[in-house]
Amino acid sequence: MKTLLFIVSFFMLTSLSSQTAKEQQSKQSRVENGLRNKVSIAGEKISKANILERMKYYQIQGISIAVINNSKVDWAQGYGHITNNEASAPVDKHTLFQAASISKPITAFGALMLVQEGKISLDEDVNLYLKRWKVPENEFTKIEKVTLRRLLSHTAGTNVDGFTGYSIQTSIPNLKDILEGRKPLVNSDPIRIISKPGTEMKYSGGGTTIVQLLIEDITGEHFDIWMLNNVLMPLGMKESSFKQPLPAAHAAYGHHLDGVPLEGKWHIYPELAAAGLWTTPSDLAQFILYIQTALKSEKSKPLSSTLVKEMLTRQKIHGKSIDSGLGVFLVNDGKNLIFGHDGQNDGFIGRLSGYAYHDHGIVIMVNNDSGWPLIEEIMNSTADAYSWPNYQFIEKRMIPIDPANFTQFLGKYVNEKDEIDITTANNNLFADFKSPYGPMTLYPLSKCTFFILQENLTIEFLNCESKPESLNFTDSKGVTKLYIRKHID
Repeated sequence: MKTLLFIVSFFMLTSLSSQTAKEQQSKQSRVENGLRNKVSIAGEKISKANILERMKYYQIQGISIAVINNSKVDWAQGYGHITNNEASAPVDKHTLFQAASISKPITAFGALMLVQEGKISLDEDVNLYLKRWKVPENEFTKIEKVTLRRLLSHTAGTNVDGFTGYSIQTSIPNLKDILEGRKPLVNSDPIRIISKPGTEMKYSGGGTTIVQLLIEDITGEHFDIWMLNNVLMPLGMKESSFKQPLPAAHAAYGHHLDGVPLEGKWHIYPELAAAGLWTTPSDLAQFILYIQTALKSEKSKPLSSTLVKEMLTRQKIHGKSIDSGLGVFLVNDGKNLIFGHDGQNDGFIGRLSGYAYHDHGIVIMVNNDSGWPLIEEIMNSTADAYSWPNYQFIEKRMIPIDPANFTQFLGKYVNEKDEIDITTANNNLFADFKSPYGPMTLYPLSKCTFFILQENLTIEFLNCESKPESLNFTDSKGVTKLYIRKHID
């Protein structure tokens, strides 16, 4: 009887496993063959594409993906090659990519472990803990101080948003050189406080570099070694490393927009905490899984559930919540809260995104600067295949408009930071945001307001009855920016 029960149980488990495998394969196929834009036109069929087709279209050499479902990595897959030579090694799930700014959430996790151990406070002046270098005091720090909380949430008032890295053929500066911006060795500005701490959110890789020094000064260890032993290995990120330069490994080469490889394969980033992690999507998925599990359990290790929740709590400026937690950015609220971070180094881009209270997530890594449109399309197809909450496609209705009216809109429109170039060709109107997308077709919502398919945004030409001198650009969050037409003398 026991033998019969064992046989029946065995075949039931085998059948269930087979069904699960087929379901996983079906969803993976839907992701790979369902790439689409964010927005569709009412009454028109939604166009979907294959991932390899889109890689060719965007001139992408290699991409690696890991998808989380039901509290595990559902599948992980590499596509293409490590460089633009098709005879080169293929990208697989073990191929290392530069995480770029996705290094920051992992760094924040490590810093919060020191908070947990009582070695640093989230809300005290970091100069109380720094030993080899101090944050220079100035008029902005007379009352409000730079704290770990503010450094991790980009509200410390620090400068230097990002780093360009160093060629393998040049001398590599040390951490104090970088903090002081010592020229000509260092290619970035000195890390300084340029606004009153706690009064605005200003993205700052410079601030995260101060966190790197904090971790070293508090632990007495090199950042890469401490993070390996206390964060990466405990999280199960066994293929990851903050070591720069990267030792011999199966790694993707970085590429520019035109598909040309970076000289020397990739750049070196001594700003380890901000941009120096080498990793895989499968390893970064372990970070997402840990966060999701810790939110369900009061006994999580190595980082407590309390501090994980703090990590995913919107920080505040003047009592108003912002989109930054501690080391991560946040989208949505409540049960549909999403935590994540994008990354971009020279030749590499990536995205880490996970639902806090649903067992969904994804990590995408690309070895080409032009891969952002492809990442968005993969996000859309994955959301479709796995029925992600709050990620349905958006449908907009286009009205007919006489292309002869397009000429009044043409020109360059600028604000203090950006430029939008409005052009026309073949009876279509285009907006060029100087991004990897290139010029994008504008579709009319009304005679003055237009939309694109790639993102949920609109462009409204003001006073469009005559020749407009300005436009409003409204993004997916409803934030509007004014652009003024640039006149050429």
